[in-house]
Amino acid sequence: MLLLLLLLAGWRGEAGAAAARSTPIGDARASSPLFAIFPARVGARSCRIPRGGPYRAGHMTIPGRCSTADHPSPGRSGITVVVFSERWDHLTRFDPRRAHVHTWRVSVDAFGRVVDVRESGVAAPQSWA
Repeated sequence: MLLLLLLLAGWRGEAGAAAARSTPIGDARASSPLFAIFPARVGARSCRIPRGGPYRAGHMTIPGRCSTADHPSPGRSGITVVVFSERWDHLTRFDPRRAHVHTWRVSVDAFGRVVDVRESGVAAPQSWA
């Protein structure tokens, strides 16, 4: 009987530990409110990108496409790089480019800690003043 109770207790502990484990994408998304618009799994979807700058009723988001990817970091054992990219069309006739892209590369270690964040591309709408 005691053995049975110990086995059940151990089994529950393992299940609880497994349920508490997170994913690199989840850890990266939780590291900043900016990342809430991105898919929680690898993939892409339409999204509304928040924009900074002065308040304009009905104009505080931009339609876009948000994507999430992840891959192991080359040469850095236990590090996963989560890539969040947002793409949106040009906003004015004075801007000749067809689309804009901003990307965040979030490095997450094996313990779920964000160890590095790098940005590239044009200025993210969230940062517009």
